Amino acid sequence: MEAINTNEILNKDFERYIKILVRKYSDKQKEIYGSICNVEWHKYNKSRIHVGKIAYSWNSAANLLASFSEKPYGDYYGCGLEGRVPSFVAEFLKKRGWDYIRYDLTDLIGHHPKIHDTKL
Repeated sequence: MEAINTNEILNKDFERYIKILVRKYSDKQKEIYGSICNVEWHKYNKSRIHVGKIAYSWNSAANLLASFSEKPYGDYYGCGLEGRVPSFVAEFLKKRGWDYIRYDLTDLIGHHPKIHDTKL
């Protein structure tokens, strides 16, 4: 029997929703890119039990967005929106079991991450 790769399942689930967002909001692709950089996304099942987490570097996020759009990698990487999660992304993903923790740069120097104030 083959072992189930939870990370692969989480990646496919998350990326499927990012692809939908990219196509639905073609004018807001940089904001979508920024929402997956410096952000840890957590998956919960319908009972709100934590299933796993996923995070993307600037590089991997830019590659992901470029693969779903007609824009090159360079249009996303370092655009200045890294770590910012707009409400349209947060609400869309929350309805599908994903919630996030955003890391401020000061938090990366030895402090605990700040959990965003969600009112969804």
